[in-house]
Amino acid sequence: MKAFRLQATQGCGGADSTADLNHLQSPPDTSNDASHTCTSGKLGVVLHNHSLWLQFHREQTEMIISKPGRRMFPLLVYRIHGMNPVARYRIFLEILPVDQYHWSFQYGKWSHCEKAENNMPGNHLYIHPDSPNTGAHWMKKEIKFDKLKMTNSKETINKWKKMILLHSLHKYQPRLCIEEVNDGAHETSAPSFSHNFTFPETEFIAVTAYQNIKVSQLKIKHNPFAKGFREKCDLGNLVNQYLASKGSTARTTNSPENDFNDSSKELGEGSSQDNEKQWK
Repeated sequence: MKAFRLQATQGCGGADSTADLNHLQSPPDTSNDASHTCTSGKLGVVLHNHSLWLQFHREQTEMIISKPGRRMFPLLVYRIHGMNPVARYRIFLEILPVDQYHWSFQYGKWSHCEKAENNMPGNHLYIHPDSPNTGAHWMKKEIKFDKLKMTNSKETINKWKKMILLHSLHKYQPRLCIEEVNDGAHETSAPSFSHNFTFPETEFIAVTAYQNIKVSQLKIKHNPFAKGFREKCDLGNLVNQYLASKGSTARTTNSPENDFNDSSKELGEGSSQDNEKQWK
């Protein structure tokens, strides 16, 4: 698949609709979401957890990939408005390469290295399990891609078709796609219209272990699966406070910095031992 390049001046991207979108439901008041809302025709998409993504983006987001597959954190969570409530839509994600470079983390920052092969095969598409469904269904609540898993194993892809195959140390950009499905049409038939939405702050580098300790610390702070790491760090801080009150110079070594080698592999995006039955 060819690299997907973003326009640096755009906050989001969308393709104009080719369908008549009259009589669509009026969009809700999203004035407070203007800075992270994409529009295309009469459709609008809000990155619901924009502020969380922005924290990671400032440090260059990293996502763990592994052979069994790992979930994303932060999750991709969207709100959509402007759909026809009675029309049916298919919604899916594409995780597209931003460029063809290998990336390396050295001296506290990421930089691109040599170019990779032109063709980086893999499954880059994930259809939301609620698809296809009505506009009313999609607009009634946030749309979460919490079942999406990413792997670096072609063997896993052959077994579990619903995973996305990525390559370590490559940069990727998620793109939300919305297609209207004609009544009675086959799920794979050509859509009446298609819209694409990208949020640059959701760009990430795929890794097999976290490289930037600041990203690891953000995962510990915000990820529900990192509760054990938070408790370990909190206990270490309490012990240090107690020792300080007794005038001791001893200190425990339980801190995000010292646990980095462990957390860089164990943190993230759900357990890699999740029940594989859900992918059948």
